[in-house]
Amino acid sequence: MPRDPEDPPQPTVVLKFGGTSVSSAARWRTIARIVAARRAEGLHPVVVCSAAGGTSDDLARALAGFDDEPLATTIFHEVRARHVALADALGVDGAAADGVLAAAKDRLAAARALGELTPRTHAQVMSAGEHASTRLGAAALRAAGLDAVWTDARDLLTAEPTAPHDPTRWLAATCDHGHAPGLAATLRGEVTLTQGFLAGDAETGDVVLLGRGGSDTSAAYLAARLHADRLEIWTDVPGLFSAHPGIVAEAHRLAEVSYAEAACLASMGARVLHPRCIAPVRHAGIPLEVRCTSHPELTGTTVHHAGGEGVRAVTHRPGLHLVRMRRPPRWQQVGFLADVTAIFRDHGLSIDLLATSQGQIQATIDPASAPLAEARLGALLTDLEAVCEPELVDGVASVSLVGTGLSRSLGDLGEALEAFAPHRIGVVVTAADDTHVTFVLPDEEVEAAVRGLHARLFPVRAPKPGTRTGSSPALGAP
Repeated sequence: MPRDPEDPPQPTVVLKFGGTSVSSAARWRTIARIVAARRAEGLHPVVVCSAAGGTSDDLARALAGFDDEPLATTIFHEVRARHVALADALGVDGAAADGVLAAAKDRLAAARALGELTPRTHAQVMSAGEHASTRLGAAALRAAGLDAVWTDARDLLTAEPTAPHDPTRWLAATCDHGHAPGLAATLRGEVTLTQGFLAGDAETGDVVLLGRGGSDTSAAYLAARLHADRLEIWTDVPGLFSAHPGIVAEAHRLAEVSYAEAACLASMGARVLHPRCIAPVRHAGIPLEVRCTSHPELTGTTVHHAGGEGVRAVTHRPGLHLVRMRRPPRWQQVGFLADVTAIFRDHGLSIDLLATSQGQIQATIDPASAPLAEARLGALLTDLEAVCEPELVDGVASVSLVGTGLSRSLGDLGEALEAFAPHRIGVVVTAADDTHVTFVLPDEEVEAAVRGLHARLFPVRAPKPGTRTGSSPALGAP
């Protein structure tokens, strides 16, 4: 029975479903069962959905070649066909989703006619994927007997103001994640279904994007704003692992990690979560669960205020850029680092890893975390020439030992670090918060290094009673 609007708001749970989780009728039937189970717990489910698998990539391709009308026509035909097939499989009316995609195609055509694709139009076109998937999803949940109310993400999240011409205003916005006591009372029906990745511009109300990993981030924003009982991230893997299972067959699931460990795992290569989604729930003290849509019976990984010390995982990130910046060394030289970081800031680029000496600074850039990073590298190097001799090294990767209190375990790492003996190490960085030790090496050597490290840190053997799941027998403490 639908809730009386005059009743006090129910406690909420936020559930985020990624692209593979919303791409088939079978997965939507699973989602309906999960949502019904949360209703049975007495919770109001707030369901946050990504675009159907492949749709965001297709729309990005159309935007990249926006002046190529035949390409855009082909891409939108394929995207429309995908959603028509999904609507048919769900047995629902796909007209609303079809209208969203048609409007996006028209916006791209208008940009082509004007000869300019603005960040604002870019955001409008990209948002079509989430709007289309949630229109179909709301219909699917209603067909399953749930009182699901489709809600525009712009009514739930507003982007923080930025400079009018800053492209991040439209493509990588951030939102306030403070508790909004009245927000839960605005939710209608038994289930709220909304879009991930999207929010509303503070000034115009137009749609903005939250950048890469935006669906995780918007779900975390909403959980914090609603002060939800928990946040559940439903994806295609059953939790966080001690290494990428596709590279290390012996990688094991981590039953629980701390907020700090989860943030480090995400930022150093565990792509299951986006780094930006941790801070909102950590600040609010809301537990986060990583669950698998294809195996909902598995408990996954819980992120909360877990304790313990030691190495938890070996992560890696390929495809980084390394910038070497040299100038004649001088003892206690003043201002070199400040000059360099100011130039990075002026080009809208974040320094990822940083190592310094008297006459050289080495910094990595992760293009996956910075919109338009590739296009800005040339100008960055040109401006750096005013203060140093810059050199760009492509094709590097990072390998990280991630955990808690790692400086207190360094004395025990000698044998494990022998895994690096065959490899060319360019940079070694330790985290100021003691959560990772990271090595930069050539891309082609990273997988062998990960396998070697994992084998030494987590030898395959029966765990001792009481050992904390996922801690190194040599380095971890329960």
